Amino acid sequence: MKNRLRKKNHKKYLDDVALEISQASIWRKRLFQSQYNEFFLVTYERISEVPIYLRVAFSRYKLKYKISKVKSSPEYFDEGLIIFKIEAADYEKLVRYSGNNDGNQAI
Repeated sequence: MKNRLRKKNHKKYLDDVALEISQASIWRKRLFQSQYNEFFLVTYERISEVPIYLRVAFSRYKLKYKISKVKSSPEYFDEGLIIFKIEAADYEKLVRYSGNNDGNQAI
């Protein structure tokens, strides 16, 4: 039962984590400079790296997500966007993708 509750909490916060990570300058910089499919762990164990808005939830529910830059996704994004993959660390089927402009592209 405990595992089911952990999964439910990871699912509940997945969209918020995807949005906040995609907007947080520390994570954007880290992801843009990384290799494709190189993942980073966003975890309650390193709370200072968690966006402020999510710190209480991460601490309370012991949340962990893997984030990475990927070349493609099952979701459609405009050409030229960099795709971030956000996945619950212990639940690989809980995944969101985010299309991101690297800031150097002309709009």
